[in-house]
Amino acid sequence: MMNRKYSIFLICTVLLFNSCKKEERFIPTIKVSVIETGLDEQFTAMSFANPNFGIITTSKGKVLKTTNQGASWNITSVDPAESEFFQTLATPSDKSIYIIGENMGFIRSLDGGNTYSSGIPFYNFKSMSFINDSVGFGGSSSSIYKTTDRGSTFTLVSASSLNSLFGDATIKFLNDTLGFASGMDYVYRTTDGGLTFDKKTYFLAVRTMKFISSTTGYALGNISGNTGLFKTTNAGETWQHIYGSSNSEGEDYSIFDFDINGNVICGVGYYSIMISKDGGNNFTNHFNQEGETVFVEFKKVRHVGNNKFIAFDSNILNSFTPKGKIYTIEIP
Repeated sequence: MMNRKYSIFLICTVLLFNSCKKEERFIPTIKVSVIETGLDEQFTAMSFANPNFGIITTSKGKVLKTTNQGASWNITSVDPAESEFFQTLATPSDKSIYIIGENMGFIRSLDGGNTYSSGIPFYNFKSMSFINDSVGFGGSSSSIYKTTDRGSTFTLVSASSLNSLFGDATIKFLNDTLGFASGMDYVYRTTDGGLTFDKKTYFLAVRTMKFISSTTGYALGNISGNTGLFKTTNAGETWQHIYGSSNSEGEDYSIFDFDINGNVICGVGYYSIMISKDGGNNFTNHFNQEGETVFVEFKKVRHVGNNKFIAFDSNILNSFTPKGKIYTIEIP
């Protein structure tokens, strides 16, 4: 009889404990650190030549350079009048830096950012892609230009063969002949160095595009009403919608930019750091190391080594967004 009463007491105690136990929820976190640059201006573009060497341009003619994976940054004022809006950037190596400004046109540094020269023929490219220090491509309006002498001269490769190619467009050449271009309508592919392009997929407003091989690439844009991130494994013939509001589990996290390291994709946007560790099959919005939302409207992100990414905020849509800050995102 005593054993029975004890058993009943034990069962009731367990039931009471379980009823009071709070539901546990796993919160995915990453390490997010911030560097105050002291600048109160918009960052416009970012490029890393290797994990250590990176460049950020600004809306007031400044160039920020890091040689230690973004741990610290040196600032150079290329335009002392602070009237130049730098808009396009390419860094094929830690010696060559190519920049496009609204007023100064094509600007370059051939000594790793120690000095910058302008006065080169004016080019207002909307996008650039350099495959090495000497050879690169620039896109303007519906035309493609090519240089083989580190930007001293550009030669027109193709003109008016592409429909509305460069709005906020991007070009990406993997070698001297194979390249991809995108803009306000289609994703195009060339296999002859830009002489001819084939339409591949109808996109609307492609924001950015990255290829990690001759066949596998990612694009941020809109296809048939689906907005978000798309992936191709057949050199742009077809694209699979891998991330967007339709598959974000009830919450609409916007991605403004992304970068890739192997199977790890880091997408950043409005209060969001979306991480995929399986090549884009699954995405999760991550919080900082304290388990809190990172209240930043991110604009650009770049991979710098291992699973470490550098990002900066937009400074545009919200007056309360911190200005002049650079964020380091480390994914375990």
